[in-house]
Amino acid sequence: MQRSTKWIAGIVAVILVVGSVIATTTAFWGSKKTDNPSTQNPTQNNFKPLDTSSQKIAGEYKGGKVTEGEVNAYININSFFDPQLAAIFGSTDAAAIAQQKQARQEFAKVYLTKKYIASLQKVTPAEQKTIDKQAKELQQQVIQFSQMMNPNAKIKTFQEAITGKGFTQSQLIKVAEQDSKVDMYLGKQIENKTYERVKLRHILVSFTQPGAQVQQGQPNRTEAQAKTRADEVKKKLDAGGDFTKLAKEYSDDPGSKDKGGLYDSDVSGFVPEFANAAKTLPIGKISDPIKTEYGFHVMKVEERTQAKVKDAPKDQLEQIQGVKKQEVFTEIQKKIGVKLFF
Repeated sequence: MQRSTKWIAGIVAVILVVGSVIATTTAFWGSKKTDNPSTQNPTQNNFKPLDTSSQKIAGEYKGGKVTEGEVNAYININSFFDPQLAAIFGSTDAAAIAQQKQARQEFAKVYLTKKYIASLQKVTPAEQKTIDKQAKELQQQVIQFSQMMNPNAKIKTFQEAITGKGFTQSQLIKVAEQDSKVDMYLGKQIENKTYERVKLRHILVSFTQPGAQVQQGQPNRTEAQAKTRADEVKKKLDAGGDFTKLAKEYSDDPGSKDKGGLYDSDVSGFVPEFANAAKTLPIGKISDPIKTEYGFHVMKVEERTQAKVKDAPKDQLEQIQGVKKQEVFTEIQKKIGVKLFF
């Protein structure tokens, strides 16, 4: 079961460290373009950009440092693209203030590490040409994004789009270029890395949380009813039942039930409980029901292999690359000894 993407109250969500403001706009167009901006993010209007004039040193790393103004500009840029982040920084309640401090620290760590990694990446003229092209496209995307979020403002130019947002054109371009270099460097670091590929089958028996709305096409079961049904599935499989037939009859997972409950992939995209079982369950053993946010799963792992990242299936490649880049990024962050002073 793939991990759901949620903004959980009380947890600070930071832009994917190996992503970029360019990637952020792409994600926006893919998931938000049909939304009505006038009703989706009213709290974004309360966001007041952080002060970018401070020259106080906010943090340092092996061979460099950044000012408080640089970090704040980075947060302002991300808040411009992420209404949920803007909502946190635009709120004055106690919980949000605590989140703001944590978010500033996380963004500072990310920015410091990216600055270091970008300094390692030497670009060819052809690569620089690609970076410059992305920067120009980004400026047009900023205009379109701002028009969508502020349909009554009649924004026509890039400068009109960013006025009062807490960052300048040069700061945005610098961040975008830095992110591109980081992605290039990390991409080269993972070329020969491997990942664990798991072939498994599972049957999901879902249940509805008390008070939650029943999803269309999904059965309305209590947790106890789902557990009883999952135990029944386990018993039939232990007795030699056919996994493919039982998946079609019992599974509530639309992504795998008609494939005999089959998943053949990297496990990093699975929810934690499911991923842990996929990595540790003895080959060929039928698991006891495994509880996740989706319901109860009865699983059988058929095969585990080490595969090269570059040979991953096309539909999984980007996710696997992202996980491996994140691992390298974290290793570098530890290595350079990032320190914060706020």
